[in-house]
Amino acid sequence: QGLGDDPVFPRPLVAAVGPLASLPWRTPYPGVDVHAFELPGSSTILRITRVRPGRGVPPHTHEGLEMDIVLAGGLE
Repeated sequence: QGLGDDPVFPRPLVAAVGPLASLPWRTPYPGVDVHAFELPGSSTILRITRVRPGRGVPPHTHEGLEMDIVLAGGLE
């Protein structure tokens, strides 16, 4: 579980993007929500993906660095 006031996001992520409930999500696929933003002081784009239970990870490439961190639930 998260730390502090957010039930999912740890404090450093809340400091960078705000609480999970306040993110302006876009829905590129049914059951999949994405929030993308540039890290402050960097050209790195961070994408936070919320996938509903029973849905798969959307099609994507691996042209850059990818790091998957599961904050709640599970990933097979």
